[in-house]
Amino acid sequence: MYRYALMLLLSTSLLVPSFTASAADKATNAPAAGEMAPDFTLMDLRGTAHKLSDFRKGDSPKMVVIEWFNPECPFVVQGHQGGSLEGYGNALQKRGVVFLAINSGAKGKQGASPEKNKAGKARFKIEYPILLDTSGKVGKDYGASRTPE
Repeated sequence: MYRYALMLLLSTSLLVPSFTASAADKATNAPAAGEMAPDFTLMDLRGTAHKLSDFRKGDSPKMVVIEWFNPECPFVVQGHQGGSLEGYGNALQKRGVVFLAINSGAKGKQGASPEKNKAGKARFKIEYPILLDTSGKVGKDYGASRTPE
């Protein structure tokens, strides 16, 4: 069976929500339910920095959804072309939810280049930022191990 999308939903206080994790998920570095989500600053495809903690500021902190993304992953392609991810992030953004895609692929790896991510953004009609995590640190901090996740 295909694993479509396990997205990390962060509450308005940016705490990791409660959910049942599998044994494999428990073995990762992912923060436990109720812990503060690890902060990060990543650049998008236009060179704009996005800092997670910026969405916590003000009178109305934002809900944030993070999708681990690789524009060449067959499961990402399937999800964004007729699958459960098609238009999903765009629709959430229109409802005031911050939706971010993160590509934690290292330079030279499948789908990791800025050009391939720009092409994927256009191909899938993505309106939200795609952030590049070429060091893989943010992916490791969240225990992300596949795409889409």
